[in-house]
Amino acid sequence: MSWKLGSEWIARALTIGLVLSVSSAHAGGKTAVVDVLTNGTSMLRITIYTNPDIRYPNLRQFAVIAIAEGVRINSIAFDAADWSTMMTLWNKAVAAQSATWKGVGAFTDTSGADSSTLNLKAGSGVAFVVSSPTKGTVTYVLPRADLNRLGADLLKVQTSLANKTVE
Repeated sequence: MSWKLGSEWIARALTIGLVLSVSSAHAGGKTAVVDVLTNGTSMLRITIYTNPDIRYPNLRQFAVIAIAEGVRINSIAFDAADWSTMMTLWNKAVAAQSATWKGVGAFTDTSGADSSTLNLKAGSGVAFVVSSPTKGTVTYVLPRADLNRLGADLLKVQTSLANKTVE
């Protein structure tokens, strides 16, 4: 039996560590993981961050979609008002399934110093592409078989953001 780890497993372990560190970076708040999906060495993680101590009510809770591709990671945040845009993009991508990939739309988060953009593409599943000037571009391809699972996850986020609760 060999104890050597392949580079794919090392990259996956580093990716998991990086994705998990995103949740601990927000001291004072609570991060709830909605789901983590993997496809090869790529990972898509959906979380809801809540901090009741934040002064402005519209900033107390937001959703984060983080994508790790090998050792690269990037993420994008949505407040309750922005989440409707995410759901519109998702519904377009699900409805536009086909044998070829085509863009269905984009959302740009300009709330931070490093504006991130999420592009959704429809094809044989849904491709999530997050890019930013400082962190580069990462992609997660959600297989068609996981559309219902992720759709249910996104509805959980919508409900949580609308009710300002973490489920």
